[in-house]
Amino acid sequence: AWCREARSGAPSMYDLDAAVPPLGWKAAETDLAGRGLRIGVVRTDGFFHPGAAQKRALQETVDALKAAGHTVVEVTTKDTFELNGWAAYAVVLGVMGGSGNMHDLIQVLDGEELLEAYSTLYRSANLPNWLRFGGLLWLLKRLGHPRLAFMASHSRNGGHSVRTLFSYYADLQHEMRCAWNTKVFEGHAVQCVLCPGLPPAFPHGTARDLFPSCSATFLMNALGFPTGCLPVTTVREDECFYDEEPRDGISRKLHAAMRGAAGLPVGVQVMGREWRDELTLGCMREVERCLQAAGTTR
Repeated sequence: AWCREARSGAPSMYDLDAAVPPLGWKAAETDLAGRGLRIGVVRTDGFFHPGAAQKRALQETVDALKAAGHTVVEVTTKDTFELNGWAAYAVVLGVMGGSGNMHDLIQVLDGEELLEAYSTLYRSANLPNWLRFGGLLWLLKRLGHPRLAFMASHSRNGGHSVRTLFSYYADLQHEMRCAWNTKVFEGHAVQCVLCPGLPPAFPHGTARDLFPSCSATFLMNALGFPTGCLPVTTVREDECFYDEEPRDGISRKLHAAMRGAAGLPVGVQVMGREWRDELTLGCMREVERCLQAAGTTR
């Protein structure tokens, strides 16, 4: 809506809402056809690796961009905590559970039923802390569930203290933004970054157990950077599986959920820098044009 208003010549969003920064709209950045772009690509967020169809969608996008003359740069995030999905998941869980027992999320529902996708997180947030830190985290790690242990460690029954919320989670979010700006966008001199999209749509009733597999989107939410999704392809018959490490309960459930996923759409994410919405939209437009030129999009 903001983009449409900006281009239509209507009153600026700032005139309608003072909470919106009074930034001018850079229309030239939304059309990048004919310009050689330098685009980063992140193959995995490190928390939950993409499956076969997601990997192929990302590679087909990279190939289409290179065929159009753009430069694609590999970006590795696994060696820097502030760049990967583990940090992003910590921020998301810390903020969601900051008030304790997911109180704030329940309150804003105003009596509506909590989505089933959040039910596992809700149960985790309501675990007694004596059980959480009295052996459950150790047991989960011993049983080969490092991600569940990590998730449980960032939830609290009763909430985080204000000191913890700001000294750890708010500071971590700031450190993540600084790391992405300096080490990725400036360090690699890229206009945007390609990331894997979400897994194919889940069967009804399974989202509550597969929420962690959506970690590819948590990174953008934690950073607050403009990001858009583009469809690329569909799942093939020989891609209806999930066999990435670690082979924990979440991975096994996603493997089961992938049965019958053939034909479902899969895409990629395009992320830009903070306050560079026009450039991000321009990059998305060019990525889409390149995919269409390559005959890749379904």
